[in-house]
Amino acid sequence: MGGRGANFQRTVSPPIQTQQLQRMLYAMGMNGKPEVVDQNTFDGLAQNSPVLYRTVNDTVVDGVPFTSSDCCDMLIDGDLTFVGRGIHGDGLYFSNSLSGSKAYGDHTGQTVGAVLNSKARVISETQLRQDYDAFVKSHPQARKALGFAKSHSSHDSYSQFALIRGYNVISSDQYSNETYYTVLDRSALTMTRKRY
Repeated sequence: MGGRGANFQRTVSPPIQTQQLQRMLYAMGMNGKPEVVDQNTFDGLAQNSPVLYRTVNDTVVDGVPFTSSDCCDMLIDGDLTFVGRGIHGDGLYFSNSLSGSKAYGDHTGQTVGAVLNSKARVISETQLRQDYDAFVKSHPQARKALGFAKSHSSHDSYSQFALIRGYNVISSDQYSNETYYTVLDRSALTMTRKRY
């Protein structure tokens, strides 16, 4: 698996206690890896499901450099899911638009593709926000115990609430028929090792 280098072996080095969602995923055992298939199988699946793309760049985590290739390898083969922060919920961001995904890349960027598999439980961001707002208003004690915001949550709380409700993917409609998918559980994905 090219590009891993020594840094890939340090995937457990970044602290998993940095955010509530990360702790929750770890405690729930939601560190399953994506299903990896050969390219022909993937192309067959892609005829019935939209391909979702994720673009990553070189980065530094707690002083440890990771190449974009390292990040792609960690997504597919790493022992832990490292979720990021985002305005449509915290998690792993994918787009159904290759060009839309690549727009988040820089000169170091690499892009992987995936399709959602039978483990995916998808809720729209609109529905999730409505359900969340109703919950925090009607269950103030539960809201406090869970550490959720009083109303109009932090994005971290939205993703936690999705997990509690049994969802592991949040879909967010964007402009020009683009949809973002915030993936909370990698096992909801079927992927190849191809880079786009």
